[in-house]
Amino acid sequence: MVCWQALQAQALTLPRTVQAAEETWRQAIEDEEAASAAVVETERVLQQLLQHHLPSNPTVDNAVSELDLRRSEYERMQLASDEADAILNLAQWEVIVEERDHRRAEHEQRVRAPLLDN
Repeated sequence: MVCWQALQAQALTLPRTVQAAEETWRQAIEDEEAASAAVVETERVLQQLLQHHLPSNPTVDNAVSELDLRRSEYERMQLASDEADAILNLAQWEVIVEERDHRRAEHEQRVRAPLLDN
């Protein structure tokens, strides 16, 4: 019963960290998907413009710059997603380590209790 209560107490404190990491991770995925869609759309428009390209056409040059910008945004979104995933994994690992340490401490108490009673 004590173990269950301790786990419940841990469950009340650790979810905030995990929830924040999950929210960051979800937001990064949404941002990554939006950036990916923007890159696809920009590439489609760029292909249309390139079909009518005249040398040093400013419209095409602007589209190429826009595509480069979208690609760098997409790369940043992927990086943010990877970082959020790493944070979530770390938070989950910390929960596992804390549970292990708690079980170890409880085991040591159970082992010592009979020795102290004698």
